[in-house]
Amino acid sequence: MDEAEFQALKAAEGWPFGEITQEQMPVPIHKYLRADVDACLKERMGITVEHLSPVPYGGPGGREFSRSTTLLYLPEYEAYYNFVSDVDPGECTSGWYSADTACLTGDLSVLMLWNRNGSWRFQSYLPLQTK
Repeated sequence: MDEAEFQALKAAEGWPFGEITQEQMPVPIHKYLRADVDACLKERMGITVEHLSPVPYGGPGGREFSRSTTLLYLPEYEAYYNFVSDVDPGECTSGWYSADTACLTGDLSVLMLWNRNGSWRFQSYLPLQTK
């Protein structure tokens, strides 16, 4: 994605990341051309995007706003964009590590990683227990 397209995306209503550069993005940006979406819908369901009704976040069948559920459309690029990863970005507030285990704690969750032959892998990602 070139810088002009990224700047247009940042200016779109619903952009969830604030002032940030492409290099600072915490999750990938996925681009879906409207023509490709229309072709897929036409092939599988006999409809196009024009037949769809948006479901507002928090509305019937909708979800509360989250970076991983945001879908933006830029008419000048005739494309949809979303931002997804395995988990929403979080902030580590504490942690520890040893040769084969790392524990990263945030305000709401704990991420445990284990080192297998020099490659860190997910062991668990759990909510913090509060009383």
